[in-house]
Amino acid sequence: MSIGWQAPANAITRDQAKRIHDRLTGTPPSANLLTQLAAMDALSAAKYSIDPTNVESKGFYNVTLKNFATP
Repeated sequence: MSIGWQAPANAITRDQAKRIHDRLTGTPPSANLLTQLAAMDALSAAKYSIDPTNVESKGFYNVTLKNFATP
């Protein structure tokens, strides 16, 4: 029997979570967000990083998406 919290088997590392968030939003995640992202799989972490209801995802909409759409 396991006691305490364990990440799911398909969870990504903190370094991978940081890179995903950095590349999508152009900003580093907070320590709390990094912990949350590291407990997810890569696709879920990417979706959460660009979720418009997440305050820390504003970089995606204000910078990344804007630069992508600019000719």
